Amino acid sequence: MLNSPVLDPSDHCLQEGWIVSISQLDCMDERVARVTTSSPEETWLKLSRPDLPSLFQTGAPVRIKYWDEPSVSYWEAKVLQVPGQDNQRVAISDQSQGITLGRRRYSRLSMAVPISFKVLHAGSDVLEKPTVFSERIHNMSAGGMSFDTALPLAVGDELEIELNLPHHQKVCVAGWIVRSSPSEIGQESQQSVALEYLGLGGEEEAQLLQFLDQYQLSPGAYKLTGLYPESIVKRREDQRFEIQLMGTAILGGSNGTVEKSITTRDLSSSGGYFLTESSPRMGDNVRIRLQWPSQAEEPDTTFEVIGTVLRIEQVSEKTCGFAVEFQEIIDLDMARPDDA
Repeated sequence: MLNSPVLDPSDHCLQEGWIVSISQLDCMDERVARVTTSSPEETWLKLSRPDLPSLFQTGAPVRIKYWDEPSVSYWEAKVLQVPGQDNQRVAISDQSQGITLGRRRYSRLSMAVPISFKVLHAGSDVLEKPTVFSERIHNMSAGGMSFDTALPLAVGDELEIELNLPHHQKVCVAGWIVRSSPSEIGQESQQSVALEYLGLGGEEEAQLLQFLDQYQLSPGAYKLTGLYPESIVKRREDQRFEIQLMGTAILGGSNGTVEKSITTRDLSSSGGYFLTESSPRMGDNVRIRLQWPSQAEEPDTTFEVIGTVLRIEQVSEKTCGFAVEFQEIIDLDMARPDDA
């Protein structure tokens, strides 16, 4: 049951010029469209691209979604007609009263995941080229992602995105830009954009949800999509200990390897979270040496771990946090030859 407020009664219908998405209630296919004319009796939408064959049939129930920071609004309606050979225009009627929800239905995961993408449709002719672009995202969820780009992407532009996840896993998704504004970080020419997935479905999208769940995303996120059965949810079973150890990490970089001081935030038998001033890269192999007690000249225990960087986030202006999955743990005390 939704406890969110409905739209103001004066906004009972969609407004001309709005960029929205439209989908059938009984399937996950979704289209981007612009509201061309609107009234309480009849609203016309123009799809961003021709829809051949038509996804929408006369009399079919549909859901309309409109993004308006910091919320998203929904309407339910029925298809009135789909004229024309290219099926690019759709008339809807019998709109329900709009419902407004808070935007963040999904927990967000801060990860600098590299992506490559191509523009499927854009309002600007500059972007209508078969070119592949590369960026790194700021965060992602089961509903979408955000990133900065030098491209003049606008609300309604559609992208096909390939995410390069850890362990050489690649996942392709389609999405559309729901927010675009000048970036507050870095150069003024950068745009900060938010993208929502278009109709998640299929094996690769299920892999994306499994990946998000693996890193302790909210358990309810995948349930909202209906794509990732609870019976196969993988939960992190290793007990984590919030213990602060100091040590060093050997990180790879464009100029070779560097050794940096690190502090642990938590550890388990399969991985850990570390704080440092220099950020590694997603997928990097790292070697970390830790000792207990941290400041002791002759520590009781010294060990090394070798692992892969799975997640990166900026904790503060000068501190980076990164999560590592361990592949090997080496007890240096056991490895030393006997003093005798």
